[in-house]
Amino acid sequence: IHNKGYTVVGLNGDKLQLKPMNDAGSPAEEFSESDIAALRASNHWRYYPSTDELNRKHCWTRQQRFALISASKEDRERAIFVYMQVMAVRQLSEAGAIVLTPRSLEDNWKKFTDLLHDREEVRKLCGRILRAGEELPVRRKPHRPATLLKKVRLLRAHNYDISCLLPRYSRPKSEAGRLSPETEEFIADYIRAFANPDKPKKYAVAQNCISAMETENARRRETNEPPLKASLKTVVRRIEAQDPFEMACFREGIDEARRRYASSKGGTPVQYPLERVELDAWKVDLRTLLARLGILDQLPRRVRRAIPNGRRWIYVVIDCATRIVLGLRVAATPSAEEARKAINMAFVDKTEFAKAVGVESHWAYFGGVHQLARDTGSDFISDDFTTSVNTCGAIMLFPPVKVPELRGRVERLFGTMARQLMPQLTGRTFANINERGDHPTEERVVLDDDDLLRILVLYVVDHYHHQPHGGLGGQTPANRWAELAEEYGVSEPPDINTRRVAFGIEFERKPSKMGVVVYSNHYSCPELEVFRRKHPRRSVRVRIDPANIGAVSIEIDKAWYQAEAVNGEALEGITLPEWIQGLRDIREKYANEALLTLKLRNDTIAKIKAINTAARKRAQLLPIEFSEARLKELEKRLCAGTMFDHPQTPPEQSDEVPFGRKVHPHDPHAEDNEPTPTDQRRPDPDDGDWEIEE
Repeated sequence: IHNKGYTVVGLNGDKLQLKPMNDAGSPAEEFSESDIAALRASNHWRYYPSTDELNRKHCWTRQQRFALISASKEDRERAIFVYMQVMAVRQLSEAGAIVLTPRSLEDNWKKFTDLLHDREEVRKLCGRILRAGEELPVRRKPHRPATLLKKVRLLRAHNYDISCLLPRYSRPKSEAGRLSPETEEFIADYIRAFANPDKPKKYAVAQNCISAMETENARRRETNEPPLKASLKTVVRRIEAQDPFEMACFREGIDEARRRYASSKGGTPVQYPLERVELDAWKVDLRTLLARLGILDQLPRRVRRAIPNGRRWIYVVIDCATRIVLGLRVAATPSAEEARKAINMAFVDKTEFAKAVGVESHWAYFGGVHQLARDTGSDFISDDFTTSVNTCGAIMLFPPVKVPELRGRVERLFGTMARQLMPQLTGRTFANINERGDHPTEERVVLDDDDLLRILVLYVVDHYHHQPHGGLGGQTPANRWAELAEEYGVSEPPDINTRRVAFGIEFERKPSKMGVVVYSNHYSCPELEVFRRKHPRRSVRVRIDPANIGAVSIEIDKAWYQAEAVNGEALEGITLPEWIQGLRDIREKYANEALLTLKLRNDTIAKIKAINTAARKRAQLLPIEFSEARLKELEKRLCAGTMFDHPQTPPEQSDEVPFGRKVHPHDPHAEDNEPTPTDQRRPDPDDGDWEIEE
């Protein structure tokens, strides 16, 4: 917190107690829920999970958090392609088409290659339709059956973490060296002792192995035989590397092992919040006007009737243990970018957005996702989506296609919406033509995208979360979340730097003395200064979060560091669309000035916050037109040549505000007070005949 390390001590009522790490004598500090929520949303909060939490989330190692996204494009694509092969083999195995042996896989090789090629075609085309004569995207040949089964075992041993498939030079070197055959055989005897119905602890078995090895080495010294060498951690890793299903069979029985590891009936049963999360898209049974609410209000009725309408898609992220909806987005068409934005909502508190549309309940359901189950649509199996989910520490699951009951929680929610919500809305399309009959759907379209999103949020947060659920034994999702969170706790979500690396917009920049420039703002950090001195001509990868441009993430030696805005504390909390609009105003007003002052920029930011805060809350999410491609185009055209003169000395700080500038109230009677755009009279849309361009 503000570059000071803390460890969790416990809870004192409703306050979290944190103790400074480097000052053992200082007392623990207390933080309320509102303090923690404010810190999570800022760039002053960094979270590093403990080993116990990583084990609970089935993550590989803490160092592998950025391994996939920091790997080269070729290595990343190769690892994801191998992962898709393993998922295809797993799907055939769960369907009973093959067994996991080289002979069975070789006999059914055509089934495997057909399934893999169909999935790769969907994944690479991303919904794009090929023209006649256009070449299909061709990937490298799949592995041979024996090699492919090795990859299956490797992924299964690492809980399907894609990072383990990266080349060895892209991963940290293993601490354990190669052991002699005699040492491996000696350790194997104790691994068999671990597979015991008495369920001995792995560290106890490993300690017994080391003690027996010391006794054996004493005997070997007398006979001049080479000693056996292995550490306690090496023995523990050998035990953990065993097939979990086989170990469960010996330790807990075959029936319990089948129940725990069988995925043909919905996967592993869930116990705690965010253990398993399902994501899917649904084409809404409703036609909406393809326009934004602010435009429709200014148009005459005859023009409004001429606007085309159509059906929208909604993305839903739902927690399997509690049936809480963690994310909700409305999209024109399915895409990997919209899917990434939907899963990103599962990591943040959404109460502020919900309150802005009139919701009475809170929407503070978020945390670290452990497993993500989704189908094999092009928006869910793209390289970008796969890399983003892996960077946030979640493990991806592929339930077999055409078996919706394996994603039953989210499918049931879509059915509930179709039965309870859609009949109440004007413009319903019905499930099929027989149900629709002669209903004039096109003539009754009155809702737009903002209306649909508001209705969905109101329904989910105020109604669905507090309605008795049959899958929860009559308990409401909100009560189940509170009960399980009290019993098991909720994993801390990725901090803003990790989410920015996973979901942010990427640029490539060459550092200068002032750092890197993104959208006419300078960002720097100590690691970047050291990198620039060592490599003055090399570029770095930079990622920015459109929801908060107060800092960016910079990759240096396959590690991502947070770089804050130079002399730009006022940028904290400003969104990218707000800054782009403010930059447009500056460019129009001071078009002839080559270098703009920092004071001018900060004054503009203050106006942005005053004018756009309420509008941003009502919109909830970024406007549809602000896609990643659109934002990159604006950065290239709007920000080209626009620079601000940063002073060499840092801004003065006050004791009252130790972490930033002191804000002085704006005097409305000052002479230089200019009328804002809201002071001007807006034309009446009913005056005369308006055209759509007007």
